[in-house]
Formats: sequence, structure tokens, C-alpha cells
Amino acid sequence: MRNENGSLNVSARFIKDITAEKGCKGNIYYFTSDKWGNYEAVAYFEEDKTINFIVLTSRTKEAFETALKAFEELALSYMFITDDVRIEKK
Repeated sequence: MRNENGSLNVSARFIKDITAEKGCKGNIYYFTSDKWGNYEAVAYFEEDKTINFIVLTSRTKEAFETALKAFEELALSYMFITDDVRIEKK
């Protein structure tokens, strides 16, 4: 079952494990066949309290493939800083 905004034929494919510059381990997946025809790459980095995402979305396969190298370079530069974010009121 899907909601009216969902995409019935979405395909997810594991691409590879990566290790970012500071040693953080992540996974890259590709997604295709959503109802808008987008191409998407997602790097997931699982931390103790969070899962952090770096996402590339494209409307065309050509633009997606052109941007993949820059996406992977960005994902490899990932560095976890903190899960203890504090916003100070002034």
C-alpha cells in the first residue's frame, strides 16, 4: 500500500561502503523510478544518536552521472561534529 504522494516502483540499490576522511563509515545507495523520474544517490552515516545524510537528486540520468564524482567527494569529506547541539538564547 502507498499514500497518494508515494511512488510504487521506487528502486533502491546498495552501491558501496565508504570511509570518510576522518574515519567515519558510511553507505551509498542509489534510488530510481520515483513517480517524477528522479535519480538519487544517498550517503548514510550512522552515528550513536543520529543518522546523517548527504543527498544528490537529479531530474535526468545525464546530470546525475555528471554530478556523481562531486557527490562522492563531498561524502568522503563527511566529519561528525556532535549530537549535543545547544542553541543559546540571546
